[in-house]
Amino acid sequence: MVFAVIVGGVYVSLGPTVGAIITIMLAEILRIGFGTKAVGWDSLAYGVLLVLFIIFFPKGILESVIDRFKTQPKPPVNSGQSQAPE
Repeated sequence: MVFAVIVGGVYVSLGPTVGAIITIMLAEILRIGFGTKAVGWDSLAYGVLLVLFIIFFPKGILESVIDRFKTQPKPPVNSGQSQAPE
C-alpha cells in the first residue's frame, strides 16, 4: 500500500485513492503481460516504478498535476496606458 500512497500523493486527500487505482491497473496489466511465465517480475516492476516516482514525482502524480495547473503563466494585464519613451 505504500506504493499507492507514494504514487498518488501523500499530501492530497485523493492521492492514495488515485494511487490505489493506478496500482490495481498496473497489477492487472502485469498479470496479463507476464502471466505465470515470469514469477517475481511484478515486484521488480513495482520497485523500479517506485524509485522513478520518488525521483521524478516526489509529491505524487495528483499533486504534481494540481501544481502544474496552478502555475500556468498568466498573460500580462495591459491597463491601456502606454509609457512614453524618456
